[in-house]
Amino acid sequence: MILLDFQAAWCQPCKVQEPIVKKWAANHPEVRVEVVGVDLPGGAERANAFFVKSLPTLVFLDDKGAVLAAQPGLHTADRLEALHGQAVRRTKKQLGLEMGL
Repeated sequence: MILLDFQAAWCQPCKVQEPIVKKWAANHPEVRVEVVGVDLPGGAERANAFFVKSLPTLVFLDDKGAVLAAQPGLHTADRLEALHGQAVRRTKKQLGLEMGL
């Protein structure tokens, strides 16, 4: 699973959320976190590809790049954990469907 953290250097909520995501990531080594700076080369194009309209935005992807869960706004640790839970449930549901369960 991959977590895309869309942010920008000028975005104050992004700065507040950054340590929350870092701490969460330390407790979830199974999730690869990628920070996508929309103000850096290629960042805006990547944000457009995921229909990111506001910052910060978090997007969970499966290993094939399909979106499992996405949500804009400043996330508390609890809100981030809930979004991750949504992504995990969707992954389990997809695996169940692929296995014919």
